[in-house]
Amino acid sequence: MRHIRTSLQLFVFFILVLQVAHAKTSYAYVTNNADNTFSVINVTTNLVVKTIPVGSMPYGVAVNQTGTAAYVTNSGTNTVSVISTATNAVTATISLTGLSGPMDIALTPNGKTAYVSCGNSNTVAVINTAAKTFTKIAVQNPIGLAVTPTGSFLYVVSSGPGVVLVISTLTNSVVATIPVGTHIPIGVVISPDGTTAYVTNYNANTVSVIQTATNVVTKTISVSAGEPPAGPGRLRWPWHHLRDSLPQPY
Repeated sequence: MRHIRTSLQLFVFFILVLQVAHAKTSYAYVTNNADNTFSVINVTTNLVVKTIPVGSMPYGVAVNQTGTAAYVTNSGTNTVSVISTATNAVTATISLTGLSGPMDIALTPNGKTAYVSCGNSNTVAVINTAAKTFTKIAVQNPIGLAVTPTGSFLYVVSSGPGVVLVISTLTNSVVATIPVGTHIPIGVVISPDGTTAYVTNYNANTVSVIQTATNVVTKTISVSAGEPPAGPGRLRWPWHHLRDSLPQPY
């Protein structure tokens, strides 16, 4: 599992880019894994307006529905930094005590719960964003995460066994297991209408297409053989991270 994390972190400085609207300006949020910082970029001017120190080896980013807070996973310090998008300052740090290697992060549409994949601990942390406490779901080698637009289900890529687990956000229990192959599945994204999930298969140069109504793989798409598709950050629906906070631009 560690060799997967290392290879993916080489891409972090440019793959985890999020756009949110604040006032009349849009910003891109980027984790800088080697520098232990988080950059805010004005997408109109393409200028960095703020670089914020966070924890060691920041990786994943998620923004709440209202666009007021960004959450950054720090894989080196096993923490999550909470950042105010109004002030571009860290307002809280959530310690994932007992867990190791937090990577991807996904929020429910109401922003009350954040899910964090901790692959080194075979755990998905379930964070209460108000109380800043967490519980745990046991998952083997979790990496990519995505919450459905309704907030009812969490899709988790379990890389070791090559499956995607569908977890009820009401009970935090697994309700479906979807085989996608043993070629190191990593990233997952769900379409804005919630009907389809897409999963990158790192060593197979493919993307699995899952129908969420039946939780069955309906198609496997071959992609470039030159560079394996990666994730979680390399797989993003257009404006994917705005799906819970802003109208879709199409």
